[in-house]
Amino acid sequence: HRDLHSFPTRRSSDLSFGGFPDAYNLTSVYIPNSVTSIPDAAFINCTSLKTVTGCAGITSIGNNAFYNTGLESFVIPDTVITIGREAFLNNPFKNITIGQNVLTIGSTAFANTLLTDVVIPDSVKTIESGVFQELILSDATIGSGVTSINGAPFYGTSITNSLTIKSNYVTQNWGNSFNGCNINSINTLLFICNSQTIPSLVLPNLANLTLPEGLVSFGGFSNCTNLVSIHIPNSVTKIPNAAFYNCTSLKNVTGCSSVTSIGNSAFYNSGLESFVIPD
Repeated sequence: HRDLHSFPTRRSSDLSFGGFPDAYNLTSVYIPNSVTSIPDAAFINCTSLKTVTGCAGITSIGNNAFYNTGLESFVIPDTVITIGREAFLNNPFKNITIGQNVLTIGSTAFANTLLTDVVIPDSVKTIESGVFQELILSDATIGSGVTSINGAPFYGTSITNSLTIKSNYVTQNWGNSFNGCNINSINTLLFICNSQTIPSLVLPNLANLTLPEGLVSFGGFSNCTNLVSIHIPNSVTKIPNAAFYNCTSLKNVTGCSSVTSIGNSAFYNSGLESFVIPD
């Protein structure tokens, strides 16, 4: 298949195909809507492949299916349920849309790409190790459905702008979820979940922080020198020791209506100009 330039079949009767590995000159492919699975290594090393269309009937994308191709973008349709390991490893694409019904994403599926933004849909239950490994992301969103992370999905990756957490599991398993990930540069951290606990986090560039309603306890955000304001949900009863220690830009704290204790050095060397200690 090395001299193949296109894969033009449009026959509605096509249900499966074996693949076209190492078709170095292949630039485009149309996958009929009758096809339900892209097999393992289907287009591995198709380094000139830029465009894939069709795919409306696909339910699974195999291991190494698009490993080391020339894809610059890809829309995974809502029909897809599973994405295999290394499915899109080592591609130059900057944009990926993950379908709203994907349940599992295999290891290193999107590693070593040029992705700048990642949205993991709420349907995803399991994320394997290294899925988004070695990337430089501006923004990342982890959906509410994630209940299992195996390994370090963001290992070697930097997230530079915003991180949105919708999954209680990720919040409660922070160390595993972000093992080897550099999030020191993020300025916005949003917890859109109903997790009752948040670990202690040191994020020096953090400027915007939203804590989840229903939160009972948190570890603190010491040395977040760019943090300007914080709303502490009314479900929180204790501000822990050194919670906002050395948050020198912190000017405004709201909420706190249920707080019964404020820990040692909780607001030591912050920028607070006023504070109302609730009754």
